[in-house]
Amino acid sequence: MTSPFKHRILLVIILAILLTYAFFSEKILHFGGMGYDGAFYGDFTMRFKEKIRDHAINSYYFQRLFLPFVIHYIFSFLHIALSVPNVILAYSITNLICLFTGVWFFFRISNLVKLSKSVEIIGFAALFFCFPVLKLCLYYPILMDIPAFTIAIVMV
Repeated sequence: MTSPFKHRILLVIILAILLTYAFFSEKILHFGGMGYDGAFYGDFTMRFKEKIRDHAINSYYFQRLFLPFVIHYIFSFLHIALSVPNVILAYSITNLICLFTGVWFFFRISNLVKLSKSVEIIGFAALFFCFPVLKLCLYYPILMDIPAFTIAIVMV
């Protein structure tokens, strides 16, 4: 007897394999591996208390401070050094958690609207087997793109 959701398991396994490859492959080299925009978010993560104290927040970045806040205080609580490699790893793990949360919500949405198996596979491939997910989220991890992507899926 075959499971009606066997294709889902295969899709998730394929995604996990591709993301594992991306995790251990090349990374952006600019600004110590943080990248251009990532340099701002990484610096904000490492010096969160100082940036808040100095009122270094404008209205554009205010909506993007949740992750730097969470990562900064988790590191502080666990006494983990707020170094560039550690912050990059934290954002990479956060991106992976967000992606698999998005996958879970995608399948919940698919159940809710009763997508056929073929439409579900096409939808999954369109959302998760694309450049921003398979390459950019781990090549250039200190961005808010993957968390925003997941929030969009959850909002659906």
